[in-house]
Amino acid sequence: MNHRPDKPLDFRQPEHRVFPPAGDTEWAFTMENFRMWNICGRNADHLKDANVLELGCNGGRMSYAALYYGAKALVGVDLYAAHVAMCERAVPSGIFKQGDIRDHLSEPQGADIVICAGVLYHLDEHERIFDGLALQLDTGAKMIIGDTAVRQEADSLRVTEFTDPAKWHTCIWPHQSTLISECKKRGLTLTFHEWDESVYSAPQPNYGHHRKLFTITH
Repeated sequence: MNHRPDKPLDFRQPEHRVFPPAGDTEWAFTMENFRMWNICGRNADHLKDANVLELGCNGGRMSYAALYYGAKALVGVDLYAAHVAMCERAVPSGIFKQGDIRDHLSEPQGADIVICAGVLYHLDEHERIFDGLALQLDTGAKMIIGDTAVRQEADSLRVTEFTDPAKWHTCIWPHQSTLISECKKRGLTLTFHEWDESVYSAPQPNYGHHRKLFTITH
C-alpha cells in the first residue's frame, strides 16, 4: 500500500476496493469515505510513523485507512473470527487478533495511537473499558481517536436487537454525559469534534447529532 496522506482515501477507486461485495454500495462508500477521512485523514499527522491499536477492527476499512494515512504498524482486535479473517485478507500488512477488547485493554499494548471507532455503543461495562483506555494513555499512548453513537439525556435507551448470531446481539447507546464523566474521573480530556464535510459529504443530514467524533488525551 502506498501512503498518501496528501490524497484523501476513496474506497470507490479500484485499487482500494479490497472489501467484500456486501460493502460495495453507494451508501457504504459515502459513509466510509466520510468516517475514514474524519477519523484517520484529519489525524494523519498523529498517525504518521505510529504504532496503532484498533479496537473492534470489523472488516478492516479503518485499519486500511490508518495505514494509508501513515501508520507504521497496526494491530487490530475483534471478537469475531470472521471479522479477523476479513481483515487479514484486506489488510495483509496488519496484525489481527481474535478476542474481547476489554481483555486486551487490561494490559499495556505499546500503541502510540488507539482507534476506538464504532465500538462503545456495542459494549456494556463502560467503566472497565475506560479503565483500559486510561491504562493505554498511562503507558505510552498519545491519543485515542474514534467515534460513537450516543444518546442525549432526553432520549430513551436505544437498543437494537440483531437476529444474525454473527452480529452483536445488542447496541446500547451510552449517554454523552456518561462518556464525559468516565473520562473526567480518570483525569482524561475528552474532546468532541465537529464532523468535517469539506472533503466528503455526510451520509445523512444531522449526522453529528447522535454520532460523535472524539479524541481522548491526558
